Amino acid sequence: MYTTDIGRSAGATAQDPGFNKREKAQEDMFVRKHELELLANLRNQIEARKVEIQALKKQEAELAKVAEGKEK
Repeated sequence: MYTTDIGRSAGATAQDPGFNKREKAQEDMFVRKHELELLANLRNQIEARKVEIQALKKQEAELAKVAEGKEK
């Protein structure tokens, strides 16, 4: 156990306004980083879906050509 001989009461650091601002800034940075990671993940998912949609459109066009050929 340690003693606080500098005249502060226990928990004084947590009550310091500067400490609270730093803590909030760190929390804000963590949240922002997490949100940026989520956003990047969503963008990657969107790009993957775009590729999938293009492949399906290509398949649809090929099937439409085959269907037109059979109708003639």
